[in-house]
Amino acid sequence: MMEILKKPKRKIKAMEGRRMQGVRMLRRGISQSEVARRLEVSRQSVFTWAKRDEVNKMGWRSAPLGRPSALEKEEKYKLQRMLRKGGLRNGFDKDRWTLAMVVELIGNISYRQGYSRTQAMRLLKELGFSCEKPNAEDETRFARWKRLGWID
Repeated sequence: MMEILKKPKRKIKAMEGRRMQGVRMLRRGISQSEVARRLEVSRQSVFTWAKRDEVNKMGWRSAPLGRPSALEKEEKYKLQRMLRKGGLRNGFDKDRWTLAMVVELIGNISYRQGYSRTQAMRLLKELGFSCEKPNAEDETRFARWKRLGWID
């Protein structure tokens, strides 16, 4: 049987902590090669940390992963407000949102290349919305959605 190898997850916080520790050591005057030995990283990594620290004292921090959002912060707030108003008040023929409607709404807000349904779903999650149908049996969630005006 063939064994499936899983790609190890990067430990972002641990890596950031190691960079911060390395930069502190460099600032105390410890050589780059000694920092690399103590932290068990490559000398090239320590060299990169030192260069970043010269430019920006917070350069040891992790950069955000993934592609940046196509929507600006203000556009996300506008989308959030429009979603809460419902589909009818935004020119659609029904009040309950579908992903296709959300994608169209995003296109109307940003005037950029359209989002895919998957991207729209991720954006909805980021904005605090859930992509699920209301279940009348879950009374607390159903009551909350009704109170917020998400369902009739």
